Amino acid sequence: MKTVRGILALVLAITMLAAVGCGSTPANTDGTESTGNNTNDNPNGAGSGTRGSSLSELASNWQVGEIMPHFGEYEGKDIAWQVLAVEDGKALIITTNALEARPYNDTLEATTWETSTLRTWLNGEFLSSAFRWSPDILTTQVVNPDNAEHKTAGGNETTDKIFLLSIDEVNTYLSSDSARAADLFSPADGQTPSSWYWWLRSPGTDSNHAAVVSNDGSLIADGLDVHSPGGAVYVRPALWLIL
Repeated sequence: MKTVRGILALVLAITMLAAVGCGSTPANTDGTESTGNNTNDNPNGAGSGTRGSSLSELASNWQVGEIMPHFGEYEGKDIAWQVLAVEDGKALIITTNALEARPYNDTLEATTWETSTLRTWLNGEFLSSAFRWSPDILTTQVVNPDNAEHKTAGGNETTDKIFLLSIDEVNTYLSSDSARAADLFSPADGQTPSSWYWWLRSPGTDSNHAAVVSNDGSLIADGLDVHSPGGAVYVRPALWLIL
């Protein structure tokens, strides 16, 4: 009898230990085991450049001139960016290629960066479609200097996430023709035009013109008509990224 009681006691003890062990790690409702760690990828997803890490982590060791090949998407392709400056926990970056031909303004009239339809497009449709999740993009107080050569007023300061470089900025960060030269992101019908430009946000000879850079990198402070029919002026977005 004592032997039977001993065996029963041993079986009961083993059963209790097994029950405790099974309850030590709670199960998720989907049947997978919870480890207590969040292993979800960064919501940026494909084309964001993060590949499961925060962008600021990847950018922490960036150097001026370095190329970041994957941040955002345009027309189904990853956008590549060049680092122009790193300072005070942030980096100024610009697309390595000119993305799309667009007018500075939809109509030919007196226009500043503040009132341009291109600014509206960059901070609206482009921002929302290129970056599905973009907390690392800094909202920037953008100063709009006058055109020093022609004394054309640059207009009011603006608050933007995406902007174009000014004449002063392009001279500071891309100080030679070779540094300013760029290729097209996706040439129309696979054909690159022999002559094209990319916009700056600075005014040109008057408020009906905006400054541009030619495809060979020449800075043209006189600018072109803000409406610029013909699709020859492209866009190179720039932004400040929080590191």
